[in-house]
Amino acid sequence: MNNMIKIETAKIGGTEINSVNARELWAFLECKSRFNDWIKNRIEKYDFVDGIDFTTITKNLVNGGKSTEYIISIDMAKELAMVENNFKGRQARRYFIEVEKRYKQQYQLNFTALQKMAIANKSVLEMATAQADFFQMDTTAKLLWGQNLLHRYNLPVPDRIPLLENKIISKLYQKREIYNHFGAIGRGSKPKQDNIKSILSEFETDSKYAVNVPYCRNGHTGTTYQYTEKMIEKLEEVLEKNLGVNNGK
Repeated sequence: MNNMIKIETAKIGGTEINSVNARELWAFLECKSRFNDWIKNRIEKYDFVDGIDFTTITKNLVNGGKSTEYIISIDMAKELAMVENNFKGRQARRYFIEVEKRYKQQYQLNFTALQKMAIANKSVLEMATAQADFFQMDTTAKLLWGQNLLHRYNLPVPDRIPLLENKIISKLYQKREIYNHFGAIGRGSKPKQDNIKSILSEFETDSKYAVNVPYCRNGHTGTTYQYTEKMIEKLEEVLEKNLGVNNGK
C-alpha cells in the first residue's frame, strides 16, 4: 500500500497541506469517463470549493494546447474515493486514512520532541544565566558560556541570543584537552606543557581566545579559563614559530 497514490504538499487557499493530483486518483480508480468530465461532475455534484478543497494548475502541452491539473486535499480525495462505491474506491480511501494516521503520529512525535527540546533549552539557559551572574561574568563571557552549554547538550541557540562574530562557538577546550591536542601529556612533556601554559596565559584575557567559566568540583566552586578554536590556531602558529612543531605531530 506504500505510495499507492503520490502524496505531496501543495498550497491550497494560501495554506500548505497534503494533497494529491486528481488525475492520478482518477487513473487509480479506473474511472470509465474522461478525466475532465469526471472531475467537473464530482466538483459540481458534491459542492467542492476552489481554494478550500482543491486548486488548479494550467500546463502548456507540446502540441500547443493546455491541460488543467486539479490538486486536491486528502479530505476531498477520500470523499471522491468513497463515492465510487467499488473495490478500488474503498482501497484508495483506506490508503488515505492510513497515510493520515501516519502523518498524525509523526507530527505528534515531532511535537513532543520539540516540547522536550524547548524545556531542556530553557533549563540550560537558566542554568547558564545563574552561573554567569554568580561569577559576575561580562556580557561576552555570558554569551559564549550559554552557547557552549547549549551545544554541549545538542540544543539549538535561540534567535534572541546574538552570536558573537556571527558564528557559534561550537566547542570550548579545557587546559588538559589543549595539552593532549599538542601531545603534551605523559613523561617528558613538562617543557612543552610549560611553553603552552605560558602562551595560554598571554592570550586568555582576550575573549576571542578564552572564556572564564564557572565550575563545581568536589564541593568546590570557582571560575577557570576554557579556550576557543582560535586559541588552538594561535598555539599552532606560535609553537610552530618558536619550537618548530606543528600540532605536536
